[in-house]
Amino acid sequence: MLSLARPIPARAQRPVRRFYAYSALRWLQLTASLWLLYLIHLGWPLWQVGLAEVAFHLTSLATNLPTGSFADRYGRRTALRIGLAIAATAPLAMILLAPLSFAAGVAAMAYHALVS
Repeated sequence: MLSLARPIPARAQRPVRRFYAYSALRWLQLTASLWLLYLIHLGWPLWQVGLAEVAFHLTSLATNLPTGSFADRYGRRTALRIGLAIAATAPLAMILLAPLSFAAGVAAMAYHALVS
């Protein structure tokens, strides 16, 4: 059987494995259900939790194509590094800003949606 795929060189296997591990953990989205419970614990009414989720998903939808263009222009590695920085700081921003006000919590969710 003819295969068009080239084998991955030994020096590139470690970063590829790390990226696969990152991708698997990212798609598990361990904080998604806990985040909703946290907002309810803070006393947010369900309609506000729903609006925050809408803001999250609309931001994610609106930024998918521009982030692809960014990666094409500046490189995948740069885009991935910026995405990892946002992914690392977004949960902290959500935890710190949600208790302040509804608007701050929604802004934190929209910030988190940049990497979703």
